[in-house]
Amino acid sequence: MPPEPPSRPVERLHDFVGFVRSRLHEELATPGLHHSTRRALQRRLTRVGEIADQAEAEAQTRRRQAADLEHIATYYWLERRLGIRVALGGRVRHDGRKGVIVDTAGQRLRVMFYGDEAPSICHVT
Repeated sequence: MPPEPPSRPVERLHDFVGFVRSRLHEELATPGLHHSTRRALQRRLTRVGEIADQAEAEAQTRRRQAADLEHIATYYWLERRLGIRVALGGRVRHDGRKGVIVDTAGQRLRVMFYGDEAPSICHVT
């Protein structure tokens, strides 16, 4: 019976990166490999590592954001009290200014107000 495939995209990417790395190492171990081919394979191996690191960092950011948003929603009882569901990309109004939630900052939200260059950190309520 074949092993069950990973359910999360990060796990699938991790498995794929492992496969690609092993193939590149096999090719690098080939005797008599031309020096330019060896350098190209080493660059590919480095790039695969960079892609994997970037994907893992993005996954950690998504997990942090999900945990922060869950905490905000439950701590402030937003849905129950106000009928509000907080989410990334959600439109908000703060002090008469309109914006979009772009990230979390612990128990606060990073909001990109229309016309601003950088997001502002705002309290949930």
